[in-house]
Amino acid sequence: MIFMDNEMPIMDGYEATRAIKKLVEKKELPDIPIIGLSAHSGEEFKQRSIEAGMVEAITKPVSEQKLSSLLSTIKKKHVNIVHSRE
Repeated sequence: MIFMDNEMPIMDGYEATRAIKKLVEKKELPDIPIIGLSAHSGEEFKQRSIEAGMVEAITKPVSEQKLSSLLSTIKKKHVNIVHSRE
């Protein structure tokens, strides 16, 4: 699972997610769920994150309760989460 800050310098999280998803399509990376993080809230942020290929988008700061709930939901939807690479 990747927690992607959507507002990074040089390459933002949306662009980074699209780049990762291209590698997944080429079978160069496993399909790892990506969760967008931002200080911004609202439907536009969430929609833009989903369109880029993220499975969810959450607003910072993230509480322990919010994180726990999110991880539980993601785990149910994405059974094939990679736990380790050998």
